[in-house]
Amino acid sequence: MKNNPTKKFSHARVKESAMKLKFRPGDSVYLIVGMKEPEDVEGPYTVAGTFPAQGEYQLCHNNGQNIKDGERFNERSLKRAS
Repeated sequence: MKNNPTKKFSHARVKESAMKLKFRPGDSVYLIVGMKEPEDVEGPYTVAGTFPAQGEYQLCHNNGQNIKDGERFNERSLKRAS
């Protein structure tokens, strides 16, 4: 089979659908639960899991137990614990 120099190939581009996340598993964060100044927060908690396509996180206690039955939280509702 000969190569056809006139035949053009199109390369599929992979669209990055996942968001670049601010936090990684193991990071310590606060969960923002209120809008008062200063913010009402719970925690600190540990980032247990990330869901880049949705921009969400699961949090856990230091003992590894998920908080709020494994609910996922948006990045805007988290704040880095210092």
